[in-house]
Amino acid sequence: MSKIELYQGDEFNLEFQLRDDSGNPTNLSSATVKFYIEDKDGNSLFGTPLLCTVLDESNGRFFVRITSTQTAQVGKYYYEIVVEYEYGDIITVDKGELIVYESAKV
Repeated sequence: MSKIELYQGDEFNLEFQLRDDSGNPTNLSSATVKFYIEDKDGNSLFGTPLLCTVLDESNGRFFVRITSTQTAQVGKYYYEIVVEYEYGDIITVDKGELIVYESAKV
């Protein structure tokens, strides 16, 4: 399980590269990548998942934009990255903790 640590009010792109078990990039052609954030009870923080932007389909590179609205509440959350392929496969490729710490700048 991975861990993403952010500070209250942070706003930036989180970049990822998907690789298979052999370390080769995962092809994201004809795929939609979604980033889910939930609280400890499994409730979605924003009602719908965040849509990721694919940067390089053949090399499995994508990012999700995190805004200051999404990091406004300090706390421990859980994220899940899901790839949905056009031909019907839906695959969870990563999940972990997303922690938002209090920031002196807010």
